[in-house]
Amino acid sequence: MVDREVKIARKNLKMIKSKLLISLLFISIIGGCGFHTPYKNKSINATITGQTQSILAKKITQRLNRDIPATLTVEIISETKRQDAGSYNSNGTESGYNLTYSAPIKVYDKDQKLLLDKSFSANTYLRKLTSSQADRIQIEEAYEKLSDSIVRKFIRQLNRLNES
Repeated sequence: MVDREVKIARKNLKMIKSKLLISLLFISIIGGCGFHTPYKNKSINATITGQTQSILAKKITQRLNRDIPATLTVEIISETKRQDAGSYNSNGTESGYNLTYSAPIKVYDKDQKLLLDKSFSANTYLRKLTSSQADRIQIEEAYEKLSDSIVRKFIRQLNRLNES
């Protein structure tokens, strides 16, 4: 009777270990491909002005807490995407791009006192692909990642402002 219970307990332990291992593997794979749960700033809400339909405005709005009153005003002045030649091959033709994404942003408190006036930017280098369509897709994806980087930088700055 005891041997049978020990065997069942060992079998259950092996099953639990295998399920845990599979879960850890699954989490690692999801985390490795860039998946993350949406992050919302719990203590900050703001009114967006300026370029309210821009990519940055939409992404920043998603990160704010719309369940509390807006205490700040965020003004997105403009978004600039710049693509420069990054490198050339031996024939003198372009073989890579330097991409820069930037946006000056101002933050005001509820009394319209300027709290932050900063230009946020991010850049990357891309190797030119053989297909022009693949190049366009690669460039669009790179600008998407650069805008995410700017939003993260801005939210960190906004959190610092909120702390003080």
